[in-house]
Amino acid sequence: EYPVQRIQVISPVEGDVVKCRTLTMGVYPESHDKDIWVLLKPTDEKYYPQSDHTNTSYKRNGEWQVITRFGGDKDEPYEVIVYETDVAASEFFSATIQQWKDAELYPGLELSDLPEGATEVDRITIKLADSCRGVF
Repeated sequence: EYPVQRIQVISPVEGDVVKCRTLTMGVYPESHDKDIWVLLKPTDEKYYPQSDHTNTSYKRNGEWQVITRFGGDKDEPYEVIVYETDVAASEFFSATIQQWKDAELYPGLELSDLPEGATEVDRITIKLADSCRGVF
């Protein structure tokens, strides 16, 4: 078994067709001490941080996971983008999700809104199996 060299998505995989609510999983190197966030980028070109209860992806024994929720149309392509973040960037994403939940409005982030402490480490493109509008 080879040591993991970098953070990456292992499920879903590039080109997968996914349900509206999917467990996104990946791996990370043992020495990794930053937080991992998954952001979804649908065709509106905005970024939507994903979390369970406004926190970071769950990390344990070299694996991470987070529930990802899609809100688009059947066959709509989505980029699933993985970021590693410092504390400030993590706090920004958590606060953003909380604000969206409180307002019940999810406007998405522009690329320019993403915090400096968030570094992209992996990206795949998937499609939706069904229409997911208004599911959540």
